[in-house]
Amino acid sequence: MDINKIEMILFALHSGSFSKAAEKYSYTPSALSHIADSLEGEIGRKFIRRTHMGIEPADPEIVSALQDICDARDRLMTLAKKEKRITIATYSSPSKYLFPNIIKGFHDLHPEIHMDITVVNSFLELSGSDPDLLFGTEQEVEGYEWTEIMTEPYLAVFPDGYTDDTEFHFDKKYKETFIISNEPTVMKLIDRSNFEDITVVNAHDDSSIIQMVKAGMGISILSSLSVSQTDGITCLPIHPPVSRTLGIFKKKAPAATREAEIFVEYFVRKMKPNHDTECQFIPQ
Repeated sequence: MDINKIEMILFALHSGSFSKAAEKYSYTPSALSHIADSLEGEIGRKFIRRTHMGIEPADPEIVSALQDICDARDRLMTLAKKEKRITIATYSSPSKYLFPNIIKGFHDLHPEIHMDITVVNSFLELSGSDPDLLFGTEQEVEGYEWTEIMTEPYLAVFPDGYTDDTEFHFDKKYKETFIISNEPTVMKLIDRSNFEDITVVNAHDDSSIIQMVKAGMGISILSSLSVSQTDGITCLPIHPPVSRTLGIFKKKAPAATREAEIFVEYFVRKMKPNHDTECQFIPQ
């Protein structure tokens, strides 16, 4: 059944004339009349009444069903043309040091899918923006399901050449100021009496903290992603080790889009577990 021919006959019925439809579609009236006869034969039921005034529907039920076919075709065409887009919210450090390679590799494979990335300072902002995907630490987020991606260690950060230590110990007394964002994972481990002073940066702005450390204002503890590709600082392992588990939150069905599912599958595939139970990025 040719939908284009159905569309022409429906226009003829709506206009009440084969002649008007013939003019619109560059056919002759007799050709459209033959198309109508053929369509009625294909359906096995007469649905056009010819009168001295023109034509009119003889079976409104058939005409309505034919209109449904055309409407369904139009909806499919609209969906096919609809831009495919994923919205992602994440912290600053993954957006700088993890996402560029991931996004580039994904775009090379799926150029038809566009991505909007929002960088936020807190998990409250992360979940409040209602994106398709969230990238953050494991916790309960209403309407989302979580997929683990990687375990990321924390490192102690000193100015270059400032210490001969090979490890950072939480129970050691330090003469330096401790600089920290208001991140619960680290805040609950710090004994404030072990430092000369505590400076709290009231945002997850790791770049500012790094610049403060480089300027000799104090020392800090930051995630390994935050300090990657950074010079002017010395990073020491922490004893006992401290880490956080990062992953992707995807909207639960039926709100989840197929594009978001494809991205999560790609992200998981590009992260390869190593023998230290952490994960590292495999370049595209």
